[in-house]
Amino acid sequence: MSLYTLQLLADLHSAILARWRVHPPHYFEMGLPERWLDPPEGYDGPPMGFGLDDDAAAPGLPWLEDDDETGNPTLPPPESAQVMANLDFERSISEMEQWRDEAPPERQDMFYHFGFEPVQFPPAERLNDDELAALTQALCRLWAAYNFTPVLPDAAPGRLVYPLLLKRMEEPTFVMTHGHIGVEFCEYEPSECPWGLEYCTCKDFTES
Repeated sequence: MSLYTLQLLADLHSAILARWRVHPPHYFEMGLPERWLDPPEGYDGPPMGFGLDDDAAAPGLPWLEDDDETGNPTLPPPESAQVMANLDFERSISEMEQWRDEAPPERQDMFYHFGFEPVQFPPAERLNDDELAALTQALCRLWAAYNFTPVLPDAAPGRLVYPLLLKRMEEPTFVMTHGHIGVEFCEYEPSECPWGLEYCTCKDFTES
């Protein structure tokens, strides 16, 4: 199983890198912090011409007009984050409306969008703690690369998180290129918390 897990991790890394090369994640493009958005090994910047299609929608934004020596638009400076946030909010609303109006008869799940099949992922009980931690980290980075943000307790171990990520990946969804989709697993009822009381964070609010 260890050799298989190493190959699966390599495949996940390749998928993450491929997505970054097509469209850097929203939070990274915005210059905002996100714990799963360190650029993957092998990433060498946005694709050629990235962002140029948005010039007409964003006149006067200097980072779309002042290309670097590779022909790529530079990423927005930190002080322009709010301007970019407002622009991306409008684009994200447009994306959601288009998906609602033009969704295919069978809406695809995350496995489809990511290029994987459920059968490729071993059940948690066949993996050791190190393998679970590595796969959980890789899956969270893959989600973030496609602008999905899983809402997880920082301390929750892979043995709890990994199965829930896989289960959620079977549900229909769409991929945003502007903005992101936050995915929560908790109903904020401590007695039914998927993380168990040991890792539940909402109990801190209900007990105060």
